[in-house]
Amino acid sequence: MPNISPEPEALISCASHRPRHLLEAMIIIPDAEKPKTPTLAERVSSLGILDRLPPEILYMLLGRLDIQSITSFVRVSFRGNSYIESLRAYRDLVAFAPQTLMALGKTGLLNLHSVTELHAALRQERCASCVEYGAFLFLPTCERCCWECLRHNPLLRVLPSKEAKRYFGLSERHIRQLPTISVIPGNYGISRTPSPRSCRLVSVKAAKELGLMVHGSADQLSQVMMTKCKSGGLRVDGRFLQGDPVTSQNQDRLLLPSQGNIPTDKFFGMASIPFPSLSASGRLENGIIHDDGHYRLRTGRGVRYLRIPIGTFDDDTMCRPYLLITRLPELPDSPWTAMTISQDENGSLTSVISMNPLPEIRTEWHEQHVDVLTLKSTRRFRSGVHEVRYNDVPTIAKIACFEWEMRRIEREMWAYSLLEDHHNQHPNKSPIVPKFLAHLTDNGRTMGLLLEKVKGSQLAPTIWSAAKPYFAGFIVTLGWSMGT
Repeated sequence: MPNISPEPEALISCASHRPRHLLEAMIIIPDAEKPKTPTLAERVSSLGILDRLPPEILYMLLGRLDIQSITSFVRVSFRGNSYIESLRAYRDLVAFAPQTLMALGKTGLLNLHSVTELHAALRQERCASCVEYGAFLFLPTCERCCWECLRHNPLLRVLPSKEAKRYFGLSERHIRQLPTISVIPGNYGISRTPSPRSCRLVSVKAAKELGLMVHGSADQLSQVMMTKCKSGGLRVDGRFLQGDPVTSQNQDRLLLPSQGNIPTDKFFGMASIPFPSLSASGRLENGIIHDDGHYRLRTGRGVRYLRIPIGTFDDDTMCRPYLLITRLPELPDSPWTAMTISQDENGSLTSVISMNPLPEIRTEWHEQHVDVLTLKSTRRFRSGVHEVRYNDVPTIAKIACFEWEMRRIEREMWAYSLLEDHHNQHPNKSPIVPKFLAHLTDNGRTMGLLLEKVKGSQLAPTIWSAAKPYFAGFIVTLGWSMGT
Protein backbone atom coordinates (compact mmCIF):
# COMPACT_ATOMS: atom_id res chain seq x y z
CA MET A 1 0.00 0.00 0.00
CA PRO A 2 1.33 3.51 -0.77
CA ASN A 3 2.45 5.90 1.93
CA ILE A 4 -0.76 6.73 3.80
CA SER A 5 -0.87 9.00 6.80
CA PRO A 6 -1.58 6.87 9.91
CA GLU A 7 -3.73 9.58 11.51
CA PRO A 8 -7.45 9.06 10.76
CA GLU A 9 -8.14 12.81 10.54
CA ALA A 10 -5.34 13.19 8.01
CA LEU A 11 -6.29 9.99 6.21
CA ILE A 12 -9.93 10.82 5.61
CA SER A 13 -10.51 14.48 6.25
CA CYS A 14 -13.90 14.47 4.55
CA ALA A 15 -16.36 11.62 4.29
CA SER A 16 -19.93 11.20 3.18
CA HIS A 17 -21.78 8.16 4.44
CA ARG A 18 -25.25 7.10 5.47
CA PRO A 19 -25.27 8.03 9.20
CA ARG A 20 -27.65 5.42 10.52
CA HIS A 21 -27.45 6.75 14.07
CA LEU A 22 -28.88 10.08 12.84
CA LEU A 23 -31.53 8.65 10.56
CA GLU A 24 -32.81 6.20 13.16
CA ALA A 25 -33.15 9.01 15.71
CA MET A 26 -36.14 10.29 13.73
CA ILE A 27 -39.47 8.98 12.52
CA ILE A 28 -38.86 5.86 10.43
CA ILE A 29 -41.25 5.01 7.59
CA PRO A 30 -39.50 2.08 5.84
CA ASP A 31 -41.88 1.13 3.04
CA ALA A 32 -44.12 3.95 1.92
CA GLU A 33 -46.22 2.87 -1.05
CA LYS A 34 -47.12 5.40 -3.69
CA PRO A 35 -50.85 5.76 -4.43
CA LYS A 36 -51.98 3.72 -7.39
CA THR A 37 -53.22 5.60 -10.43
CA PRO A 38 -56.90 4.80 -11.15
CA THR A 39 -57.43 2.98 -14.44
CA LEU A 40 -60.68 4.79 -15.30
CA ALA A 41 -59.41 8.36 -15.00
CA GLU A 42 -60.38 9.05 -18.62
CA ARG A 43 -64.08 8.49 -17.94
CA VAL A 44 -66.27 11.51 -18.74
CA SER A 45 -67.27 13.27 -15.52
CA SER A 46 -67.83 16.72 -14.06
CA LEU A 47 -66.73 18.91 -11.17
CA GLY A 48 -70.02 20.75 -11.17
CA ILE A 49 -69.70 24.48 -10.59
CA LEU A 50 -65.90 24.17 -10.42
CA ASP A 51 -65.88 23.41 -14.16
CA ARG A 52 -66.59 27.10 -14.74
CA LEU A 53 -63.17 28.06 -13.37
CA PRO A 54 -60.16 28.44 -15.68
CA PRO A 55 -57.69 25.55 -15.17
CA GLU A 56 -54.98 27.85 -13.78
CA ILE A 57 -57.35 29.16 -11.08
CA LEU A 58 -58.48 25.65 -10.22
CA TYR A 59 -54.88 24.45 -9.91
CA MET A 60 -54.09 27.38 -7.63
CA LEU A 61 -57.04 26.51 -5.40
CA LEU A 62 -56.13 22.82 -5.33
CA GLY A 63 -52.60 23.73 -4.28
CA ARG A 64 -53.99 25.39 -1.17
CA LEU A 65 -55.70 22.22 -0.03
CA ASP A 66 -54.05 19.99 2.56
CA ILE A 67 -53.28 16.36 1.78
CA GLN A 68 -56.33 15.09 3.65
CA SER A 69 -58.60 17.37 1.61
CA ILE A 70 -56.83 16.32 -1.59
CA THR A 71 -57.55 12.69 -0.73
CA SER A 72 -61.23 13.52 -0.33
CA PHE A 73 -61.31 15.59 -3.52
CA VAL A 74 -60.05 12.75 -5.72
CA ARG A 75 -63.10 10.74 -4.67
CA VAL A 76 -65.52 13.38 -5.93
CA SER A 77 -65.24 12.42 -9.59
CA PHE A 78 -62.85 11.02 -12.15
CA ARG A 79 -62.36 14.53 -13.49
CA GLY A 80 -61.32 15.68 -10.02
CA ASN A 81 -58.86 12.81 -9.80
CA SER A 82 -57.48 13.79 -13.21
CA TYR A 83 -56.82 17.33 -11.99
CA ILE A 84 -55.05 16.08 -8.88
CA GLU A 85 -52.91 13.64 -10.86
CA SER A 86 -51.78 16.50 -13.11
CA LEU A 87 -51.04 18.84 -10.17
CA ARG A 88 -47.25 19.05 -10.21
CA ALA A 89 -46.84 19.80 -6.51
CA TYR A 90 -48.86 16.73 -5.57
CA ARG A 91 -47.06 14.52 -8.11
CA ASP A 92 -43.66 15.56 -6.77
CA LEU A 93 -44.65 14.89 -3.17
CA VAL A 94 -46.02 11.45 -3.98
CA ALA A 95 -43.01 10.56 -6.13
CA PHE A 96 -40.19 11.93 -3.97
CA ALA A 97 -41.51 12.21 -0.40
CA PRO A 98 -44.06 9.41 0.19
CA GLN A 99 -42.54 8.68 3.62
CA THR A 100 -43.25 12.24 4.69
CA LEU A 101 -46.88 12.02 3.59
CA MET A 102 -47.31 8.78 5.49
CA ALA A 103 -45.64 10.29 8.58
CA LEU A 104 -48.03 13.24 8.45
CA GLY A 105 -50.93 10.81 8.37
CA LYS A 106 -49.67 8.69 11.26
CA THR A 107 -48.94 11.72 13.44
CA GLY A 108 -52.37 13.23 12.77
CA LEU A 109 -50.99 16.25 10.90
CA LEU A 110 -52.24 15.39 7.41
CA ASN A 111 -54.64 18.34 7.44
CA LEU A 112 -52.15 20.88 8.78
CA HIS A 113 -50.14 21.94 5.70
CA SER A 114 -51.21 22.69 2.15
CA VAL A 115 -49.78 20.90 -0.86
CA THR A 116 -48.14 24.18 -1.89
CA GLU A 117 -46.41 24.55 1.50
CA LEU A 118 -45.10 21.00 1.46
CA HIS A 119 -43.92 21.35 -2.13
CA ALA A 120 -42.15 24.62 -1.32
CA ALA A 121 -40.26 22.83 1.45
CA LEU A 122 -39.38 20.03 -0.98
CA ARG A 123 -37.95 22.56 -3.45
CA GLN A 124 -35.82 24.27 -0.82
CA GLU A 125 -32.39 23.21 0.43
CA ARG A 126 -31.47 25.52 3.28
CA CYS A 127 -32.36 25.02 6.89
CA ALA A 128 -35.08 27.49 7.92
CA SER A 129 -33.01 28.53 10.95
CA CYS A 130 -29.47 28.86 9.55
CA VAL A 131 -27.43 28.71 6.33
CA GLU A 132 -26.76 24.96 6.41
CA TYR A 133 -28.41 22.29 4.27
CA GLY A 134 -31.66 21.16 5.90
CA ALA A 135 -31.78 17.38 5.68
CA PHE A 136 -34.91 17.01 7.84
CA LEU A 137 -38.50 18.26 7.92
CA PHE A 138 -40.05 19.39 11.20
CA LEU A 139 -43.61 18.18 10.68
CA PRO A 140 -45.56 20.59 12.95
CA THR A 141 -44.29 23.69 11.13
CA CYS A 142 -43.37 22.26 7.71
CA GLU A 143 -39.88 23.74 8.08
CA ARG A 144 -36.72 22.24 6.63
CA CYS A 145 -34.00 22.04 9.27
CA CYS A 146 -30.50 20.72 9.92
CA TRP A 147 -29.42 18.38 12.72
CA GLU A 148 -27.82 21.11 14.81
CA CYS A 149 -30.88 23.36 14.72
CA LEU A 150 -33.11 20.43 15.66
CA ARG A 151 -30.95 20.09 18.76
CA HIS A 152 -30.47 23.76 19.64
CA ASN A 153 -33.48 25.70 18.34
CA PRO A 154 -36.27 25.73 20.96
CA LEU A 155 -38.88 26.44 18.26
CA LEU A 156 -38.08 23.07 16.67
CA ARG A 157 -39.14 21.11 19.73
CA VAL A 158 -42.34 19.44 20.86
CA LEU A 159 -43.60 18.82 24.38
CA PRO A 160 -46.64 17.37 26.20
CA SER A 161 -49.66 19.63 26.67
CA LYS A 162 -49.11 19.59 30.45
CA GLU A 163 -45.68 21.16 30.00
CA ALA A 164 -47.02 23.61 27.41
CA LYS A 165 -49.53 24.83 30.00
CA ARG A 166 -46.75 25.31 32.54
CA TYR A 167 -44.17 27.03 30.34
CA PHE A 168 -46.53 29.20 28.27
CA GLY A 169 -49.35 29.91 30.72
CA LEU A 170 -52.04 28.10 28.73
CA SER A 171 -55.33 26.61 29.87
CA GLU A 172 -56.97 23.42 28.67
CA ARG A 173 -59.17 25.54 26.39
CA HIS A 174 -56.06 27.08 24.84
CA ILE A 175 -54.40 23.71 24.38
CA ARG A 176 -57.39 22.48 22.37
CA GLN A 177 -56.63 25.20 19.83
CA LEU A 178 -53.19 23.74 19.08
CA PRO A 179 -52.49 20.98 16.54
CA THR A 180 -51.77 17.77 18.42
CA ILE A 181 -49.07 15.34 17.35
CA SER A 182 -49.67 11.64 17.88
CA VAL A 183 -46.28 10.03 18.45
CA ILE A 184 -45.59 7.04 16.22
CA PRO A 185 -44.47 4.16 18.48
CA GLY A 186 -40.73 3.52 18.15
CA ASN A 187 -37.28 4.36 19.47
CA TYR A 188 -36.03 7.93 19.15
CA GLY A 189 -32.91 10.00 19.66
CA ILE A 190 -29.27 8.96 19.54
CA SER A 191 -29.84 6.75 22.58
CA ARG A 192 -32.81 5.06 20.82
CA THR A 193 -35.16 5.72 23.75
CA PRO A 194 -38.60 4.08 23.43
CA SER A 195 -41.44 6.56 22.97
CA PRO A 196 -44.00 6.92 25.77
CA ARG A 197 -47.25 5.03 25.28
CA SER A 198 -50.19 6.97 23.86
CA CYS A 199 -48.10 10.12 23.80
CA ARG A 200 -49.57 13.31 22.31
CA LEU A 201 -47.45 16.43 21.89
CA VAL A 202 -47.75 20.04 20.76
CA SER A 203 -45.29 22.31 18.98
CA VAL A 204 -43.25 24.69 21.15
CA LYS A 205 -43.50 27.32 18.40
CA ALA A 206 -47.29 27.11 18.26
CA ALA A 207 -47.58 27.10 22.06
CA LYS A 208 -45.29 30.12 22.35
CA GLU A 209 -47.22 32.09 19.71
CA LEU A 210 -50.49 31.33 21.48
CA GLY A 211 -48.97 32.22 24.86
CA LEU A 212 -47.89 35.61 23.51
CA MET A 213 -51.40 36.22 22.18
CA VAL A 214 -52.95 35.29 25.52
CA HIS A 215 -50.59 37.27 27.76
CA GLY A 216 -49.73 40.16 25.45
CA SER A 217 -45.94 40.34 25.67
CA ALA A 218 -42.79 38.30 26.21
CA ASP A 219 -42.28 39.92 29.63
CA GLN A 220 -45.76 38.96 30.78
CA LEU A 221 -45.29 35.44 29.44
CA SER A 222 -42.02 35.14 31.36
CA GLN A 223 -43.66 36.29 34.59
CA VAL A 224 -46.45 33.73 34.21
CA MET A 225 -43.88 30.99 33.66
CA MET A 226 -41.92 32.03 36.76
CA THR A 227 -45.13 31.82 38.79
CA LYS A 228 -45.96 28.32 37.57
CA CYS A 229 -42.38 26.97 37.72
CA LYS A 230 -41.18 26.86 41.32
CA SER A 231 -37.91 24.93 40.91
CA GLY A 232 -34.74 26.30 39.40
CA GLY A 233 -34.54 23.48 36.88
CA LEU A 234 -38.03 24.15 35.53
CA ARG A 235 -37.25 27.84 35.23
CA VAL A 236 -34.09 27.11 33.24
CA ASP A 237 -36.10 24.94 30.86
CA GLY A 238 -38.83 27.58 30.63
CA ARG A 239 -36.41 30.38 29.79
CA PHE A 240 -34.86 28.23 27.07
CA LEU A 241 -38.21 27.30 25.52
CA GLN A 242 -39.43 30.91 25.62
CA GLY A 243 -36.16 32.21 24.19
CA ASP A 244 -35.45 33.08 20.57
CA PRO A 245 -33.24 30.94 18.32
CA VAL A 246 -29.59 31.93 18.59
CA THR A 247 -29.08 31.58 14.83
CA SER A 248 -30.79 33.88 12.35
CA GLN A 249 -31.61 32.75 8.82
CA ASN A 250 -28.55 34.50 7.42
CA GLN A 251 -25.98 33.65 10.07
CA ASP A 252 -23.34 30.99 10.01
CA ARG A 253 -23.28 28.85 13.18
CA LEU A 254 -19.50 29.17 12.95
CA LEU A 255 -19.81 32.79 14.07
CA LEU A 256 -21.90 32.13 17.15
CA PRO A 257 -20.63 32.05 20.74
CA SER A 258 -21.08 28.92 22.81
CA GLN A 259 -24.69 28.39 23.87
CA GLY A 260 -23.77 26.71 27.14
CA ASN A 261 -25.91 23.96 28.57
CA ILE A 262 -29.07 23.23 26.60
CA PRO A 263 -31.93 21.37 28.32
CA THR A 264 -32.31 17.76 27.23
CA ASP A 265 -34.97 17.21 24.59
CA LYS A 266 -36.87 14.15 25.83
CA PHE A 267 -38.97 14.09 22.67
CA PHE A 268 -36.22 14.60 20.10
CA GLY A 269 -36.99 13.12 16.68
CA MET A 270 -40.64 12.34 17.40
CA ALA A 271 -41.85 15.11 15.07
CA SER A 272 -39.13 15.16 12.41
CA ILE A 273 -38.21 12.98 9.46
CA PRO A 274 -35.40 12.84 6.85
CA PHE A 275 -36.57 14.92 3.89
CA PRO A 276 -35.07 15.13 0.37
CA SER A 277 -34.79 18.30 -1.70
CA LEU A 278 -35.78 18.64 -5.36
CA SER A 279 -33.79 21.05 -7.51
CA ALA A 280 -35.23 23.15 -10.33
CA SER A 281 -33.62 20.75 -12.80
CA GLY A 282 -35.42 17.79 -11.22
CA ARG A 283 -32.40 16.39 -9.39
CA LEU A 284 -33.23 14.78 -6.05
CA GLU A 285 -30.76 15.40 -3.23
CA ASN A 286 -31.02 13.38 -0.04
CA GLY A 287 -28.47 15.41 1.89
CA ILE A 288 -26.91 13.06 4.44
CA ILE A 289 -28.63 10.01 3.00
CA HIS A 290 -26.20 8.64 0.43
CA ASP A 291 -26.20 5.27 -1.27
CA ASP A 292 -22.40 5.32 -1.34
CA GLY A 293 -19.64 6.31 1.03
CA HIS A 294 -17.34 8.99 -0.39
CA TYR A 295 -13.90 9.50 1.12
CA ARG A 296 -10.96 11.82 0.63
CA LEU A 297 -7.74 9.87 1.08
CA ARG A 298 -4.35 11.45 1.65
CA THR A 299 -1.52 9.37 0.20
CA GLY A 300 1.96 10.78 0.59
CA ARG A 301 1.88 14.25 -0.95
CA GLY A 302 -1.27 13.68 -2.93
CA VAL A 303 -5.00 13.24 -2.46
CA ARG A 304 -7.17 10.46 -3.89
CA TYR A 305 -10.90 9.90 -3.67
CA LEU A 306 -12.72 6.66 -2.87
CA ARG A 307 -16.31 5.63 -3.52
CA ILE A 308 -17.54 2.62 -1.55
CA PRO A 309 -21.15 1.43 -2.08
CA ILE A 310 -23.28 0.81 0.99
CA GLY A 311 -22.96 -2.82 2.08
CA THR A 312 -19.35 -3.26 1.02
CA PHE A 313 -18.34 -3.01 4.69
CA ASP A 314 -20.43 -2.84 7.85
CA ASP A 315 -21.65 0.55 9.05
CA ASP A 316 -19.08 0.85 11.84
CA THR A 317 -16.25 0.35 9.37
CA MET A 318 -17.74 2.80 6.87
CA CYS A 319 -18.08 5.49 9.54
CA ARG A 320 -14.71 5.10 11.28
CA PRO A 321 -11.48 5.84 9.39
CA TYR A 322 -9.28 3.84 11.77
CA LEU A 323 -11.35 0.74 10.96
CA LEU A 324 -11.69 1.44 7.25
CA ILE A 325 -7.97 1.88 6.61
CA THR A 326 -7.27 -1.69 7.68
CA ARG A 327 -9.86 -3.06 5.23
CA LEU A 328 -8.79 -1.21 2.10
CA PRO A 329 -7.21 -3.22 -0.73
CA GLU A 330 -3.77 -2.47 -2.10
CA LEU A 331 -3.80 0.94 -3.76
CA PRO A 332 -1.95 1.17 -7.10
CA ASP A 333 1.09 3.42 -7.42
CA SER A 334 0.07 4.49 -10.92
CA PRO A 335 -1.57 7.90 -11.41
CA TRP A 336 -5.28 7.91 -10.60
CA THR A 337 -7.80 10.31 -9.13
CA ALA A 338 -10.68 8.16 -7.90
CA MET A 339 -11.35 4.53 -7.07
CA THR A 340 -14.55 2.56 -6.59
CA ILE A 341 -14.25 -0.33 -4.12
CA SER A 342 -17.04 -2.91 -3.99
CA GLN A 343 -17.72 -6.60 -3.40
CA ASP A 344 -18.25 -9.14 -6.15
CA GLU A 345 -20.70 -12.05 -6.02
CA ASN A 346 -18.22 -14.12 -4.01
CA GLY A 347 -17.72 -11.41 -1.40
CA SER A 348 -14.23 -10.51 -2.60
CA LEU A 349 -13.21 -6.87 -2.87
CA THR A 350 -12.87 -5.43 -6.35
CA SER A 351 -11.60 -2.00 -7.32
CA VAL A 352 -11.90 0.16 -10.42
CA ILE A 353 -9.69 3.23 -10.80
CA SER A 354 -10.40 6.39 -12.73
CA MET A 355 -8.03 9.00 -14.09
CA ASN A 356 -10.76 11.47 -15.03
CA PRO A 357 -10.28 15.04 -13.78
CA LEU A 358 -12.01 15.75 -10.49
CA PRO A 359 -14.80 18.37 -10.37
CA GLU A 360 -13.47 21.81 -9.53
CA ILE A 361 -14.55 25.36 -8.79
CA ARG A 362 -14.25 27.53 -11.88
CA THR A 363 -14.84 30.93 -10.32
CA GLU A 364 -11.23 32.07 -9.97
CA TRP A 365 -10.31 35.72 -9.64
CA HIS A 366 -7.53 35.96 -7.03
CA GLU A 367 -3.89 35.69 -8.07
CA GLN A 368 -2.86 33.62 -5.04
CA HIS A 369 -3.27 29.81 -4.97
CA VAL A 370 -2.30 27.61 -2.02
CA ASP A 371 -2.09 23.82 -1.91
CA VAL A 372 -4.39 22.74 0.91
CA LEU A 373 -1.96 19.99 1.92
CA THR A 374 0.62 22.61 2.92
CA LEU A 375 -1.69 24.00 5.61
CA LYS A 376 -1.72 22.64 9.15
CA SER A 377 -5.18 22.38 10.68
CA THR A 378 -5.32 23.66 14.27
CA ARG A 379 -9.07 23.54 14.84
CA ARG A 380 -12.11 22.01 13.17
CA PHE A 381 -15.30 24.07 13.19
CA ARG A 382 -17.41 21.72 11.08
CA SER A 383 -17.09 19.58 7.98
CA GLY A 384 -15.06 21.48 5.40
CA VAL A 385 -14.29 24.46 7.68
CA HIS A 386 -11.00 24.56 9.59
CA GLU A 387 -8.73 27.00 11.33
CA VAL A 388 -5.31 26.57 9.69
CA ARG A 389 -1.86 28.12 9.91
CA TYR A 390 -0.86 30.14 6.85
CA ASN A 391 2.39 32.12 6.97
CA ASP A 392 2.33 31.27 10.69
CA VAL A 393 -0.94 33.17 11.17
CA PRO A 394 -4.36 31.65 12.06
CA THR A 395 -6.69 31.73 9.06
CA ILE A 396 -9.96 30.09 7.99
CA ALA A 397 -9.96 27.43 5.26
CA LYS A 398 -13.20 26.39 3.56
CA ILE A 399 -13.02 23.46 1.18
CA ALA A 400 -15.40 21.53 -1.07
CA CYS A 401 -14.03 18.06 -1.61
CA PHE A 402 -17.03 16.54 -3.36
CA GLU A 403 -19.12 17.67 -6.29
CA TRP A 404 -22.27 18.38 -4.27
CA GLU A 405 -20.32 20.81 -2.06
CA MET A 406 -18.90 22.84 -4.95
CA ARG A 407 -21.90 25.09 -5.55
CA ARG A 408 -21.87 26.50 -2.02
CA ILE A 409 -18.17 27.38 -2.10
CA GLU A 410 -18.36 28.67 -5.68
CA ARG A 411 -21.22 31.00 -4.74
CA GLU A 412 -19.26 32.28 -1.76
CA MET A 413 -16.15 32.78 -3.88
CA TRP A 414 -18.16 34.75 -6.43
CA ALA A 415 -19.60 36.95 -3.68
CA TYR A 416 -16.12 37.71 -2.38
CA SER A 417 -15.06 38.78 -5.87
CA LEU A 418 -17.89 41.34 -5.90
CA LEU A 419 -16.89 42.57 -2.46
CA GLU A 420 -13.27 42.86 -3.56
CA ASP A 421 -14.33 44.94 -6.58
CA HIS A 422 -16.37 47.17 -4.29
CA HIS A 423 -13.42 47.68 -1.96
CA ASN A 424 -11.13 48.50 -4.88
CA GLN A 425 -13.60 51.16 -6.01
CA HIS A 426 -13.75 52.62 -2.48
CA PRO A 427 -10.21 52.11 -1.13
CA ASN A 428 -10.63 54.73 1.60
CA LYS A 429 -13.45 52.83 3.29
CA SER A 430 -12.73 50.10 5.81
CA PRO A 431 -13.29 46.52 4.59
CA ILE A 432 -16.61 45.10 5.70
CA VAL A 433 -15.75 41.40 5.38
CA PRO A 434 -12.74 39.18 6.14
CA LYS A 435 -9.94 39.50 3.61
CA PHE A 436 -9.82 36.89 0.87
CA LEU A 437 -6.28 35.47 0.95
CA ALA A 438 -6.13 32.73 -1.68
CA HIS A 439 -7.83 29.98 -3.63
CA LEU A 440 -7.16 26.52 -2.19
CA THR A 441 -6.22 23.60 -4.42
CA ASP A 442 -5.62 19.87 -4.26
CA ASN A 443 -4.29 17.82 -7.16
CA GLY A 444 -4.09 21.09 -9.08
CA ARG A 445 -7.84 21.79 -8.99
CA THR A 446 -9.45 24.72 -7.18
CA MET A 447 -11.64 23.44 -4.35
CA GLY A 448 -11.74 26.04 -1.60
CA LEU A 449 -10.89 29.47 -0.27
CA LEU A 450 -8.65 30.91 2.44
CA LEU A 451 -9.84 33.85 4.56
CA GLU A 452 -8.32 35.95 7.28
CA LYS A 453 -9.50 35.02 10.75
CA VAL A 454 -11.69 37.74 12.23
CA LYS A 455 -11.41 37.87 15.99
CA GLY A 456 -14.52 38.14 18.11
CA SER A 457 -17.64 35.99 17.84
CA GLN A 458 -19.87 39.08 17.95
CA LEU A 459 -18.39 40.65 14.81
CA ALA A 460 -20.81 39.04 12.37
CA PRO A 461 -23.82 41.31 13.08
CA THR A 462 -21.56 44.35 12.68
CA ILE A 463 -20.34 43.08 9.32
CA TRP A 464 -23.87 42.40 8.08
CA SER A 465 -25.08 45.81 9.26
CA ALA A 466 -22.22 47.54 7.50
CA ALA A 467 -22.81 45.58 4.30
CA LYS A 468 -26.52 46.28 3.91
CA PRO A 469 -26.28 50.00 3.01
CA TYR A 470 -23.77 49.22 0.25
CA PHE A 471 -25.51 46.23 -1.28
CA ALA A 472 -29.20 46.83 -0.48
CA GLY A 473 -29.68 43.45 1.15
CA PHE A 474 -27.89 41.62 -1.65
CA ILE A 475 -25.30 39.93 0.55
CA VAL A 476 -27.85 38.71 3.07
CA THR A 477 -29.77 36.81 0.39
CA LEU A 478 -26.71 34.96 -0.90
CA GLY A 479 -26.60 32.41 1.88
CA TRP A 480 -22.80 32.41 2.08
CA SER A 481 -20.87 32.60 5.33
CA MET A 482 -17.72 34.24 6.66
CA GLY A 483 -14.72 33.21 8.71
CA THR A 484 -14.93 33.45 12.47
